[in-house]
Amino acid sequence: MARGILPGQLYQKKFKSFEFDGIWYDILGEPERGGLWLIYGKEKNGKSTLALSLAKYLSTLEKVAYISAEEGTDKSYQQRCKRIGISKDHKFMSYPYDFFEEYLELFKGRQFPKIVFIDNLTAYDGEIDKKMIQKLIRDYPKITFIILAHEERKEPVGAVGVLVKKLSKRIFHVVGLKAIVTNRDGLGGEYLIDDKKGLLYHGTSN
Repeated sequence: MARGILPGQLYQKKFKSFEFDGIWYDILGEPERGGLWLIYGKEKNGKSTLALSLAKYLSTLEKVAYISAEEGTDKSYQQRCKRIGISKDHKFMSYPYDFFEEYLELFKGRQFPKIVFIDNLTAYDGEIDKKMIQKLIRDYPKITFIILAHEERKEPVGAVGVLVKKLSKRIFHVVGLKAIVTNRDGLGGEYLIDDKKGLLYHGTSN
């Protein structure tokens, strides 16, 4: 059951934030660590390219885990990582599909990355439900989960996708190789995705 807090308790809370620079700072600022981010859009619109580009940047700062549940770690995934420029110098770990309960055990490890990409919700249909989303937020507060989802009628697919959008601190809506970014603190903007080269270009800001 949720517990209320008084103003004094609220103002005493301390938060750890990411320290971004460049285009990622322009569009994301210095977001609080932990919780959910969402990347969603229709198939073949650049979601994975955007996600891997973000993972590449984050993995220059700290360890990143990328669960490639839908595509796996096959040749096409390998080629996309190479195209984007992820190298052996990046602190980047790729993981294939496994039962999500198995990953919950890995998340508990002190050495496991504190940034986890889940690509994507469709691959975990029936395993990641609303209760699981709440569990991720409640039991793993130090981990930032960046979740990918397909789109249907301009919204993430399914009730779980809609809940993730509702709870996410950063939202990337990918439309036609363009990411429209919205944040709770008012920052945001548009980024163009070059799927062939795996690059991002700064667009207009809000």
